[in-house]
Amino acid sequence: MLLTMSDVERGIYDNCKSTMEQRQMCCHLQVVERLQKVIGSDMMTLNQVKDVMIAHTNQVCSLCHVLTLWNFFIHFVCLIFPVTYWTLLVLAVVG
Repeated sequence: MLLTMSDVERGIYDNCKSTMEQRQMCCHLQVVERLQKVIGSDMMTLNQVKDVMIAHTNQVCSLCHVLTLWNFFIHFVCLIFPVTYWTLLVLAVVG
């Protein structure tokens, strides 16, 4: 049975790097669901899909950057105030 794909679907499918990736795009519900959450269900040109995917990737990268800075800050504070860190850790565990 052959599928009739929209231009967007055909473009996404053709840009897959391997046969396995093509199969996942067609069959794996989590891949399709995740992609639909990012790009939505409205019809778009491939350029619009590309722009949405770039914006989404930039948001993810920004969040990672913020989390990395927060992690650095926590480690820095723990180096300066080790007793406070361990006290907080014990209080958090003991309750």
